[in-house]
Parts: sequence; structure tokens; C-alpha cells
Amino acid sequence: MADTSAASQLPPPPQPNAGAPGFDNQNGQANPTHMPPPPLHIPPNTNPIPTAITSPMSAVDKGGVMSPSSGGPFPRRAAPEPNKRALYVGGLDPRVTEDVLRQIFETTGHVQNVKIIPDKNQKGYNYGFVEYDDPGAAERAMQTLNGRRVHQAEIRVNWAYQSNTTNKEDTSSHFHIFVGDLSNEVNDEVLLQAFSAFGTISEARVMWDMKTGRSRGYGFVAFRERADAEKALSSMDGEWLGSRAIRCNWANQKGQPSMAQQQAMQAMGMTPTTPYGHHHFPTHGIQSYDMIVNQTPAWQTTCYVGNLTPYTTQNDVVPLFQNFGYVTESRFQADRGFAFIKMDTHENAAMAICQLNGYNVNGRPLKCSVSYNLTHSV
Repeated sequence: MADTSAASQLPPPPQPNAGAPGFDNQNGQANPTHMPPPPLHIPPNTNPIPTAITSPMSAVDKGGVMSPSSGGPFPRRAAPEPNKRALYVGGLDPRVTEDVLRQIFETTGHVQNVKIIPDKNQKGYNYGFVEYDDPGAAERAMQTLNGRRVHQAEIRVNWAYQSNTTNKEDTSSHFHIFVGDLSNEVNDEVLLQAFSAFGTISEARVMWDMKTGRSRGYGFVAFRERADAEKALSSMDGEWLGSRAIRCNWANQKGQPSMAQQQAMQAMGMTPTTPYGHHHFPTHGIQSYDMIVNQTPAWQTTCYVGNLTPYTTQNDVVPLFQNFGYVTESRFQADRGFAFIKMDTHENAAMAICQLNGYNVNGRPLKCSVSYNLTHSV
């Protein structure tokens, strides 16, 4: 517990009657049982804000984009945008409006956008997104507001793993190049400048480790025209970028995930060569993405998830699948050891099955497959 001298320097918590009804007690009465501690005093983030940031509040983008959190002594670099400034807020009481949510989160800095969405996977609750001008304010909010009670419901605050952008160009049909052996000083801007001489470049993205804030040593570059991608591939393979000679190859070979799905995979410590990260998985029975896509009907978007512990909840599983697309519905029978997750597209369902099969949840590896039993599917 902090001493009294340190506590006296902390800013006071927001008052219920100061425009945020329900933050601690919806009737405006003091309730020492649920009164949250005042926000911690954290120095503002002085790192430059990445440029060309699109708003994550405008609509829905199925590409999951991860932002690294600050970690240890490593410098924070220009991270994949826009999520250094955007937070996911779960477990919202339906009485919490966007105005109330804005007032609560403005205790750490100016809020640019707020969006609340009904949570189909957790009846009686909503979830939302909060976007700040300053990434330091977003980080302070995540540290000070996570676990606070709003209308007696404990909210969950984390980085917004999936950006919701419409202004960002859809590069899913473009020609992607994998760029490996990147040195630590190479960020999105450096990668973009290095490949922009080859014509119709549409995106350049370095993959980051969200725990350490360091580059994973690889990234992706997308071109609108195949000829430009081929020229870049032949010209840049083996060239020096920063302090290393890079290696280039076509992405999406042999069912390798797309750039957007690679960005989602990094949330769980996955890489193209070690897609299951640091977890222990079975060495047999893993289906390839191409096999699932080509051998199942296009209308099939429901995933079977087995080998669940009896105490596994939706909160343990649904966020994993949300990294590969949008979960439109879910049905859990954890007491019987299984669940059904319905994704938005056939391709996203296939990628989720391919990448999450064997992923460890509550001490057990998930068993994921396409759900053919329509009587039990979502």
C-alpha cells in the first residue's frame, strides 16, 4: 500500500456526480466497498506518435493488428498502428452509454472516439473501443481502469487487438512479399521507404512482440501489381537494410497466413516458422489451411472446439478466435468439454482452426475442426 505522502500526490478519482453516473455508484452515493483507487501517476509517453494513423472507430476491418506494449528496457518503436492509441473495453453494463464511457476514460487523457457494441457472446453486457490522441494516455488507462467497477460490473481493459478501419486500403487481394532477417532499427516507415521505389506499394508492416516492444525480425510488403512485387522480390533479396542483409520471398505459400492474419498471430507469440509460439502442441493431426478451405463448403463458418476443461469460459476462448476474424456467435458446453464458434467467413474459420488447433487453454490443448453436425452447430 502506498504511503500517505505518495498518495497525496495522486489526482483524485472521478466523482459519480461529476458527469459519469454509475462509475462507482449509480445513485451518486459514496460506496467505500467499490470505491476504486485514484489513477496512478505515470509520466506521459514522449515517443513520437506514428504518422498516417487511421481511426479504429469508423467501421469494421477483419485484419487483426497488434500493438506492442512497453516492456523492460527496450525502446518503443513506430509500432503497427493504430492500436497504440486504442483500447478494448469488455464487460460493460448496458446502462453505460458512450458519453459515460468517454467521461470515465478521459480521466487519463483526451479521448478522440468512443464506440459501444452489444456483445452477442456475453448476454447482458456490451463491449466497446476507446481511442486516445496520445498513446501514453491509452497505456495509463489500461493500467488504472482495468478491473474497475462501473454499475457494479467489473470492466476489462486491454489493447484493441482488432482495428476497425474503413479508410485503410484492403490489401487482401494484393501481392505480398515476406521480408525476413530485419534488424531491430527497421520499422514500418523504413521498410516502406526501402520498397517504395518499385512502384505500386500498398502496405509495409513490421511484426512486433507486444511483450518486449521489439521487432520480431520479419515483416510484409504488399504491392497492387504483381510485376512490381516480382521486381521488388528479385532486387531486394540479399540487399542490406539497416545492419543486416534481408531475405525476401513470396508470402502465403503452402497455406501460410496473410499479412493481416500474421499480425493476429503475433498476439499469441506465433511466427510463420513457429506458428504455435512457445506452447506445446501435438505433432500430428494438424490440418493445413489449404486443406480446410478446399475440402469444406464455402458456407461452413462454424468451428468445433473440443478438449475444454469444465471451468473454461467464453472469455478464455472467444478472444482467441477474434484474432482471426469476427465471432458472430458462440455456444459453449464446457461441462461436456466442447464449444462451437461461428466466424464471419469461411476463410477466417479455416485459419482459426489451422492455427488454434493444439493451442493451450487452461492446461489443455484445443482440438479444433470444422463443425459438420448442424444439429449442434451454432
